[in-house]
Amino acid sequence: MNSELIRDGYPCARKEYECIWCDEYIMVKEKHYYCVFKFDGNVYSNRFHIECKKASSSMDRQERLVNQNLKCGSYIRGTKKIKDHVINDIGWDN
Repeated sequence: MNSELIRDGYPCARKEYECIWCDEYIMVKEKHYYCVFKFDGNVYSNRFHIECKKASSSMDRQERLVNQNLKCGSYIRGTKKIKDHVINDIGWDN
């Protein structure tokens, strides 16, 4: 699997977007993290609340491996804590 960052930055939202981390809205004029990247030949873009980007960046390799199959929006905003309904849906213990 090959990935390449094409562009990133911290713009102010011109419209509402959904945060890839917590699935809550990034509001108009809210500063957020935006990135465009290539993964296995396909181009993708993601938007995060600033605090969600910090939480995602603080995950270590083991946490990333354990959580790699979680869907977008599985985390509580600004934390590395997985939402309770996600834990229940996949059958993990709290």
